[in-house]
Amino acid sequence: MYICNCNGINQKAVAEAKRAGARSALDVYRINGCKPQCCKCVPEMAQLIAQQDARAAS
Repeated sequence: MYICNCNGINQKAVAEAKRAGARSALDVYRINGCKPQCCKCVPEMAQLIAQQDARAAS
């Protein structure tokens, strides 16, 4: 499922960016070599990152 339609970032790309050290949506953009456009995806990216953090902590 695509998270960022503007940049073509999907859930897998967010997860890979997280494994590469992303701590925020801006980090996800940077790791994927792009910049935010409309920013509608930022809350969903932040939620995915938080979920991955929660899974890693348990």
